[in-house]
Amino acid sequence: MNPIAVSVLDRIGSLLSNDGGSVELMELQGGTAKIKYKSGENAECESCVMSSDELGEFVLEALQDRGLAVETVTVVDQ
Repeated sequence: MNPIAVSVLDRIGSLLSNDGGSVELMELQGGTAKIKYKSGENAECESCVMSSDELGEFVLEALQDRGLAVETVTVVDQ
């Protein structure tokens, strides 16, 4: 696995863990990142928990900001 991508996903995972969520890089190949997402829960703020689409966009931007040539993020809900 690409160490930069793993680092990015670890950082995002630490944010998601506050609500019981998690994210894991499954594959990074040919401009596509495939991630596994378990959404958390926040009874006090349901809109604070990211949807799969929001997470995919967030991860894509974070990976691109770190200089990775990623064009697509596929999110697999757990």
